[in-house]
This record gives sequence, structure tokens and C-alpha cells, in this order.
Amino acid sequence: MCPHCGNAKSKITKKGIFLAKRGRKIQRFKCHGCRKTFSEQTLKPGYRLRRYHMRNRIFREFCRGVLQREIAIELKIHRDTVARLLIATAKEVRRQNQKVLANSKPRVVVFDDDIKNCSWPQIAV
Repeated sequence: MCPHCGNAKSKITKKGIFLAKRGRKIQRFKCHGCRKTFSEQTLKPGYRLRRYHMRNRIFREFCRGVLQREIAIELKIHRDTVARLLIATAKEVRRQNQKVLANSKPRVVVFDDDIKNCSWPQIAV
């Protein structure tokens, strides 16, 4: 599906490869419906987030009750970066949970509030 026009029926073809900053090869695609190009990176949740690799650590610290400002000081990043990554993580978790709920109907929803084993929030099915 094209991220620009959202048309799942339009033909999408490969249109070359480009190198990312760290030397990774990224595939480019072209949508024949809207004639725009996009990459495989465009479809990933960390698209346009520079410090996306820090999201797990930020999420764990936030679950432990550490303030966003303290997390930023500890990781030597700006507090807005912490907030942005928490929002991106929340959106990703929401999407994952919607997929789970769409495929099955849970009878009981269980929330684990064990702070020691803080991980991605999930819904028990």
C-alpha cells in the first residue's frame, strides 16, 4: 500500500536502492497510482526519528517512574526527544494491540503492574 495515496490496488514497483548514513542499503519503490516514490524505511515506525534505538531504554525508565527530565539528563539527550520517543512508542504499541484485538476477541483483559519486569505493554488474550 502506498503511504502517499493509501491506494492498496495501485501497482507498486521497485525503483532502485540508496545507501543510508550507516551504509545500509534501502530499497525504493514507486506507486503508479500517484506516481510518487517512497522507501521501505517510510513504512517503519521509527521513520524520521533520529534516536529511535533509545526507545526501549526510555520506555523502561519511564515505567520505573523516572521523570522525563531525569531520563533526558541521564541519557544526555533533550527532554523533547524523550517525549517524542514516548509518543512514537505509544503509537506503535496501540497499533500492535489493535491488530491483536482485531484478530481475536479477549474474554479478560489483564494489566500487569509489576514495575520490576517492565516491558512492552500487551493485552492478554
